[in-house]
Amino acid sequence: MQVLRQSEARYRLIFESSRDGILLVKHNGKVEAMNRAATCMFEHITSPDHAFSFQQLYEKTEPAISCITDENNCFCIEEKETVFHTRNGRKFIGEIASSSFKDGNGQWYTLVLVRDVTQRKRIEQKLQNEQKRYQRIMTRQMIIAQEQEREHIGHELHDNVNQILTTVKLYLET
Repeated sequence: MQVLRQSEARYRLIFESSRDGILLVKHNGKVEAMNRAATCMFEHITSPDHAFSFQQLYEKTEPAISCITDENNCFCIEEKETVFHTRNGRKFIGEIASSSFKDGNGQWYTLVLVRDVTQRKRIEQKLQNEQKRYQRIMTRQMIIAQEQEREHIGHELHDNVNQILTTVKLYLET
């Protein structure tokens, strides 16, 4: 019994102290449990009176998690990004990792980990914009350098051709 309590305490510690949102989703899509990080992330109340479906949390354009189901099994493993929305309408980009399992009673559940990557996406976009800006500056500088080089070559050719023509003219006159 002591081992079971220790295991439960470890599970609770991991579940509640994670900075990623952790949701336990039943086979029918209802969220059975969520940790504090997920509660804050989705701005949801976690009391049993406020049961909700996992599908209510993300944009309806595509399923956040898709499962393979046969008569005995339902197996889900997903890793992708999805646009989620909170109860208050705020949107954020979440990176999902999920997997399915059967509990001791033969009930299927999906464990869903959600990490808010909105800030990382903004930084990546800024970096991409900065790289494009730098590339445009470099291209502009290369064009300016090529034009200056052509101008210099043009002056050199012009001066040398004049000297050669003058020399040829002198030779012809003599």
